[in-house]
Amino acid sequence: MKSWKQLTLAAATFGAMLFSAQAAAVLPLSITANAGTADVSYGGKSATGYTWQVSGSYQMNMFSSLNLGYAETRADIPDATNVDREYKASTVPLTLTLHAPFVLGEAYVRGGGNYYNNTYFNKEEDGFGVVGAVGVSIGTGIGPAFSVELGYSDQGSAESTTISVGASMNF
Repeated sequence: MKSWKQLTLAAATFGAMLFSAQAAAVLPLSITANAGTADVSYGGKSATGYTWQVSGSYQMNMFSSLNLGYAETRADIPDATNVDREYKASTVPLTLTLHAPFVLGEAYVRGGGNYYNNTYFNKEEDGFGVVGAVGVSIGTGIGPAFSVELGYSDQGSAESTTISVGASMNF
């Protein structure tokens, strides 16, 4: 009986050490990649295109994180003569995300600013705009997570709304 108690105590001690070592190894960082469709408006005309984004996040606490990323949006928007012209926007968003955790994931809202460079036919524009999103992410605290997101981005003479799916790795 004495050896059974010693074995149980040793197993419990080992488990506690392993759990605390894993908890100490957790970093408040994550990397995310999103892709989806975009509805882009430019000069009174609009078209559907696509968007993609990669970003890194620093989790400040359980309910907020800072994010920095790179995104591109592309679409063929008709000009005044209804000829499709290529539109491309490259943005660097810096945002704050507010998280509402639930059992297997979280709902979130994100907002902030972005530096943009957009090109439409032979016109190029640089500047600063606003960006925002709402979404739901499914996954545990550490490891992979998957998300669905509805976003908005202001790019000077253009603006876009997006629906995207994403995957992230939480460290």
